[in-house]
Amino acid sequence: MDESSLRDLLGRATEPEPPIGQLAGNSLRAGVRLRRRRLALGAAVSAAAVAAISLVTATLTGAPGRGPAMVTETAKPAPGPSAWQLAHGNWVRMPPAPIQMCGPLALWDGRGLVVIQEPSSACPLGAAEYDPHANRWTKSAAPPMLKGQWAVGASGGGRVVVVLNTGASYSWRQATGRWQPLGMLPAGRNHFSVAWTGSTFLVTRLYRWKVAGPGEAFELTGHRWKPLPDLPEPATGRMEEAPAVVFEGAVYVLASIVVTHHTDQNGQPGVYGTGYVELLRLSPAGWTQVPLSPGGPKSQLQLTQVHGAILAAGSFCWGMCTQEDGSASLLRPESGTSVTRLRPPLGVPPPSNFAAGARAIVVTYTAGLGDILFGNQIPKGSCYVYDITAGTWQPGPTAPVAPGTVGPAYWTPYGVISLGRSDGGRDPALAHIGGWLLRPAGLGSARQ
Repeated sequence: MDESSLRDLLGRATEPEPPIGQLAGNSLRAGVRLRRRRLALGAAVSAAAVAAISLVTATLTGAPGRGPAMVTETAKPAPGPSAWQLAHGNWVRMPPAPIQMCGPLALWDGRGLVVIQEPSSACPLGAAEYDPHANRWTKSAAPPMLKGQWAVGASGGGRVVVVLNTGASYSWRQATGRWQPLGMLPAGRNHFSVAWTGSTFLVTRLYRWKVAGPGEAFELTGHRWKPLPDLPEPATGRMEEAPAVVFEGAVYVLASIVVTHHTDQNGQPGVYGTGYVELLRLSPAGWTQVPLSPGGPKSQLQLTQVHGAILAAGSFCWGMCTQEDGSASLLRPESGTSVTRLRPPLGVPPPSNFAAGARAIVVTYTAGLGDILFGNQIPKGSCYVYDITAGTWQPGPTAPVAPGTVGPAYWTPYGVISLGRSDGGRDPALAHIGGWLLRPAGLGSARQ
């Protein structure tokens, strides 16, 4: 990819990096099995927000012999309420959803939360959109999917893009209410991740363990996927996850590296985490490694841009784990303090229980902690709010305890959504449970 193509990819970044909220649970709990599978695929799914342009200058290292490429547009984080407003808000019950939800994919399209339930033995294929301003659900069309298929996605520019595990991809716009097919990505047993750059979508694709090949990257050009430079192979091991994020005009990928070791205990191959991640930045010369201090999450990575940093939520566990610990940090690439660990007072929950915007981060404890044994000790309905500017935590309102409300959390301009789980309709009372909305103070009240 030449310098002009990269400038075109990054220089069009005129909308916020989609806010965190959605991704995957991270332990043996049955309530988050589908979302764990998305994280195993390396999904970094986000929800979109209103566009905002900041005229700043970012310098990207060019190819040898070239001057630096200058990028003069960059995306701002997702707008929304302040930490104070969220800490002094209240939880509002959402109405019953028109579909059953067994850990669906959910993405903010700029006006509502688009919820897509993949077909499974417990829940049929379905889709709906939730409007947090009106506290109302509307049933919508679902992308074409068959049983056994699942998707990852991202949103921005008023549309949603999803990529299926088959390599098929589709685009949705609320104005049309239809899913439009996009180009096919390479087929195979893949780990896909999707990110919004500000004007287009970027996909990273990793091969599964027993299939050789480099990590690949693509950008959406029109209705087709254009190849970008391959991700560099690590010196040892291989990439297990590679979610992308746009920060201060540059595209970054945070790669989780694992190494296969053979053990003498039983003669079977074992997988042990190497304990490190690599931060890569896209430049005119390709992907270059950026130094990163230790202390951040190592797996099940979920990224979103906040004010002056990248929020990285995930697990401190590497490779295959029977008990996992949540981990979250603020990343500031190419700064003196590149990693700042976040320590919520009640411990770090799974990445799906984080929701973040420009000024605040909300953590909920609907599914306990990454450590499922200690997680049982957390008071149900607890939440904490982090003020990004002040660097302080404060308790949020306690959510009403209700069966089936097990996270995940999603950021919107109108507050934080904690989706429910219907459990496949086995309990009639939970067949169409909606969830709860944390309505910030000062933004008016949703309809009860």
